[in-house]
Amino acid sequence: HLRLDRMKSVRCTEENYRHFSEVCSYKDRFDTADYALKTFNMFGGELCEIELSCNAKILEQVIDRFGDKIFIKNVTDDTFCFSYDVAISEALVTWIMNYGDKISVISPDELKNMIIERTEAILNTYK
Repeated sequence: HLRLDRMKSVRCTEENYRHFSEVCSYKDRFDTADYALKTFNMFGGELCEIELSCNAKILEQVIDRFGDKIFIKNVTDDTFCFSYDVAISEALVTWIMNYGDKISVISPDELKNMIIERTEAILNTYK
């Protein structure tokens, strides 16, 4: 995806366009809503299955972000877990960190490490 607000010196060319099925996983139709759910603030990244454990108090916010078709599991009075395919990006890290101790990353390790690195960088700012 491209940010139109950042484009400069745009010009028309005679090049043929490529069908979206050549450059993404959507084959029959491009599902804009699904695509938006998988990208945080339109930041690209490697699509990966994440698993999060969340405080039950933020269920509504999770559904607002990921939609009501997520499969919620391991439900207790206090927590729930879910998995979702999403682009791993700094925007995702920011979204998770907005909820502080109300969300923890179960997997993948790459995302856990990104959270740890960001947390350590913030902590070092205040030392």
